[in-house]
Amino acid sequence: MNLLHSLRISSAVLVLAVCASHAQAVSLSVATSAINLTCTQGQTCTSSGTSVLTMGGTSSGYYTVTPPTVPWLLVTPMSGIADQGTTDNILTFSVSAGWTTLGPGFSTTTVPIVATGFTGTSVTVTLEIVSATPTLVVKGGPNTLNPIAFLTGGTAPTMSLTVLSSSGLPLPFTVTAASATTPEGVSNWLTSASASGIAYSWGTTLAFTTSATATTQDAQAGDLLTATITITPAGQSAVIIPVSIAVSAAPATVTGVSPNIVPQLVTGVAPGFVTLVLHGTNFVSTTGSQKTKVFIGATAAAATQVLTDYVTVLSPNYLTVTVPYASTGVPFATAGVTALQVGVANGANPSAPLTGDVPLAVTSAPIISNVTSASSFVDWATPRAAPYDILSIFGTNLCPLCTGTNSVLVGAPDAVYGRFPLFLSPDSGTHKVSVVFSKPGTPATTLPGYLLFASSTQINVLVPGAVGTTLAVSSLVNVQVGYDLTNPAGAGATSAAFSLAYVASNPGIFTIESDGQGQGAITDAVSFVLNSQTAPAAATTATVAIFVTGLGIPTSAGTDLLNASPTYFTDCIAPLGTVVGSATVVATGYMETVNTPYLASPFTGAYTPASGYVVPAWTSIDGAVFEGALLQGNYAPCFPLAGGTAPTVTIGSVNAPVSYAGFVTGSIAGLYQINAMVPTPTVPTGYSSGVAAQYPVVVTIGSVASQAAVTMWVD
Repeated sequence: MNLLHSLRISSAVLVLAVCASHAQAVSLSVATSAINLTCTQGQTCTSSGTSVLTMGGTSSGYYTVTPPTVPWLLVTPMSGIADQGTTDNILTFSVSAGWTTLGPGFSTTTVPIVATGFTGTSVTVTLEIVSATPTLVVKGGPNTLNPIAFLTGGTAPTMSLTVLSSSGLPLPFTVTAASATTPEGVSNWLTSASASGIAYSWGTTLAFTTSATATTQDAQAGDLLTATITITPAGQSAVIIPVSIAVSAAPATVTGVSPNIVPQLVTGVAPGFVTLVLHGTNFVSTTGSQKTKVFIGATAAAATQVLTDYVTVLSPNYLTVTVPYASTGVPFATAGVTALQVGVANGANPSAPLTGDVPLAVTSAPIISNVTSASSFVDWATPRAAPYDILSIFGTNLCPLCTGTNSVLVGAPDAVYGRFPLFLSPDSGTHKVSVVFSKPGTPATTLPGYLLFASSTQINVLVPGAVGTTLAVSSLVNVQVGYDLTNPAGAGATSAAFSLAYVASNPGIFTIESDGQGQGAITDAVSFVLNSQTAPAAATTATVAIFVTGLGIPTSAGTDLLNASPTYFTDCIAPLGTVVGSATVVATGYMETVNTPYLASPFTGAYTPASGYVVPAWTSIDGAVFEGALLQGNYAPCFPLAGGTAPTVTIGSVNAPVSYAGFVTGSIAGLYQINAMVPTPTVPTGYSSGVAAQYPVVVTIGSVASQAAVTMWVD
């Protein structure tokens, strides 16, 4: 090696040696060796810090950051040139997503920074996780109690909600409840079980109760009961929780329909309505969507009509529904025992009844809806019938052709025998209205009723005298109305049997207004002037005639009345008696006189009929008018005044002595007259003695009293 080459190598080695010596003297340094980061638990964290890397003197060098060993730290950049003239020497320390796995407290790590040939450095990073200030959270949200469904008639609802602390720290709070006044006027109906509490991270349950008055007793379907619950955490704003209870109707049920049978309507009928009364439970009268709906059709589930506007709820157990029908008669065009079904449902949009239905029959035969006394019109739970009573039968389709000038058919006694008819006809006998009484369960055993008048909605009929002895079974008897070409009517044109309670007497006083109340049909017994305010009866001196029905069977038997005490001025003829068989036997019964034949040699002391008289062979006096000539100078059949079988009378609650009680001469067997002397009644409040006033009149026979509210004038 030549000298020059040697010198060059030596110079290079010297330079390397100098450089090496210089590198060992230079080191990395950071402007900030400790970085502090802070995050709040449960909140978004963006905490970060920076530090500047520098190289000793004016040197520069390449560095790298050792990756952090913790998941919560992010360093950028991870490498660069530590040169005072660049931005690569600025290190940023920030939290990464992993910080959320840490609990409250401090976490520290050291991040080394190295550079080849230089002395490295490091940065200490500390992360503080701060517990958040706890907040109160309502599980399920603040609308968890809005709305609460409640069915009318149910148990007063209780409710609860759960509150949570948003952190692990307990959070004390207070709680109050305030309720708006219900539509029915009930206030303060919501109560909190506690006034305060502590919310924990695992949840705290709060309970609330409602007033039974506001819900179970008073609440109506369609009501919306509103309230608020206020929970105030310590040192924080209140949390408001709305409460609403939406009251809906419980399921409605129908158990019966009245009438349960309606007339069949045929094509050509004028459109109209049929009104039904339904019995059941949970009927709702609100005008809102909760109102009870009525379904009518061949089946209620597939009803052809769903009615709301035509429904009137009378109570939770009764409603009326007015069912419209078309000119085709629909829905009443098809006859049958179960032709229609009627159902009910509550709620906004029911598609069908929820709890069953009841059948509604459709018929072309007459329909009986009720039966009362023709004088008192008392509506007994079980209508009554006494021998020789006069009844009013109410219904529909009783006489379909009774329209226009024939709307009322009036019965009249026949000219030969003086007996009312067994049928009335709107078309001269083509169709006949009739009434029969029968044994329950044995319809073949019947007695006819004699008719006073008939319309399509009412018939007045005489009850047969033998109704008790011949027909009554377990004190019951049936009545039916027929409308057919025959008399009695065939089965297809006869109403369903209507059950009556058989009674020995069913007293009722006729009234002027024919409604069973007010001024009675009472006259002076001598002048027969109608009692009134302008013609009052004189106390203690006047005898009045009171006209009644339902006294039962007169018990007169001829001479027994003359021998009794007190006595009549003359005999009352017996109702029946036996047929006279010879000219020397005197007829003692009214039926005997009717059945007495004409003889050329007259009976001794008996009624003698005219030549040509044909004996009708009566077996009863049913429907008979008591002709004066046939009474042979006697009273009509009556009650003996002795022995306790005659009726008694009170006027103004004071006994009025009876001087006659029995059938009326010239009238039908069924109209009774009672002659009673007017007592001195107790003067009513507001009246002076001697001034005419109205007093109640009551007739009693066999412990059964006539209807209340019948009056007469007495001065």
